Amino acid sequence: MIHRFIIISIILTGLLLIPAVLAGESKVPRDGTVYVGEADLDLSDCNVRNGDEIAWWESGNPQGTPTARARISDVRKFTIDPDTFRGHTGEWYELIGKKPAFKVEEPFLQVDLMENGIDTEPDSIKRGNLVSFKISSNLAGLSQRPGSSGAIITLNLTGPNETVYHTLTSTRTNEFNLDKVYVYSTPYDTGSVWDTTDTKEFPDGTYTLSAITNVNRINEINPESGATYTEEKTYTLGKTEVKPTETPDEKTEKTSDSKKGEISAESTGKVTPTETQEEKSTKKVKGTVTPTEEPTPEVSEEPTQKGNTSKKVKVTSEPTETETTVETTVPTTMATLESTPEPTEEPTEKITPRPTRTPFPRPPGSGTSPEASPTKASPLPSALILTAVGIVAVLFAARRRE
Repeated sequence: MIHRFIIISIILTGLLLIPAVLAGESKVPRDGTVYVGEADLDLSDCNVRNGDEIAWWESGNPQGTPTARARISDVRKFTIDPDTFRGHTGEWYELIGKKPAFKVEEPFLQVDLMENGIDTEPDSIKRGNLVSFKISSNLAGLSQRPGSSGAIITLNLTGPNETVYHTLTSTRTNEFNLDKVYVYSTPYDTGSVWDTTDTKEFPDGTYTLSAITNVNRINEINPESGATYTEEKTYTLGKTEVKPTETPDEKTEKTSDSKKGEISAESTGKVTPTETQEEKSTKKVKGTVTPTEEPTPEVSEEPTQKGNTSKKVKVTSEPTETETTVETTVPTTMATLESTPEPTEEPTEKITPRPTRTPFPRPPGSGTSPEASPTKASPLPSALILTAVGIVAVLFAARRRE
């Protein structure tokens, strides 16, 4: 007889707990936060009843004529309609009693890919790195509702050949579920959940990443980019090759070679490797024919020193064309074209160790990380306490009858 009563009490207790579990993300605490687009919210703890009106004042002070109003048709299935609540963020009050009902926020959502705990360079993932995802969203505030583990975010990862990944593997987190990521803080770091070493499972190529949430049907009612979903980001997975950079020594050598080329182009003589700086090369320059009107009575020839050239001028009494032959000695400034190559270092790839950041604890109940933190206990409903008292009374009465 006693065992029968115990079994019945356990069943009744389970039935009483079912509504609390199902409430989860939909039951809003008094003066809690709701997000534009949420549907089927339970506002029974928010100082409102069916048929009541709530209001919003732009000044934030519930005095005078309100800026916006809304009527509560069903206190347990209320929708934060974008047509009414968009642009009216902040505190909403019960119209008559001026008591705070709830706060309204516009949702936002962003996802970024990180390598070894550091934000990755645009469009690239180096083979062998550990990849994590950083999710930023104010929907993490859902974790403040009783029975909620946070906002459920879905990460959409697509690889080459339209391969869709629902889970990822890593030596640190084993298997990670991309379809249900519980975000209870912002920014939320998943930790190193993707090991890119395996070339068969994750071949080289293009990968796309995006995020979406439909908690409390928010994406159905408010499908806005950056609010309830993100645009796709493209990344290329593969070996990252470092492009050799030109060193200062190489630049100096190239400049020296160009100058040598200019000097050799100006010189008509051949410069052999055996020539020294003291040797000189001669350069014959044929003068241009220019008319002259001043006759010179005699032709003079000026002797020159050894090593210099002579200058001969032929003059006529009438304006004639003068042909001038000038032999000049051009000292060769560059004795040889031989240059001793300067040793240059071959470009090497610099690999800088990147610090890994300790992953944030996994949300309770996600079942995807061994580092998950325990779920905070929610207060037991009063009906459960009454049931326990009834069981004790029944057991006591049964003992007395025996």
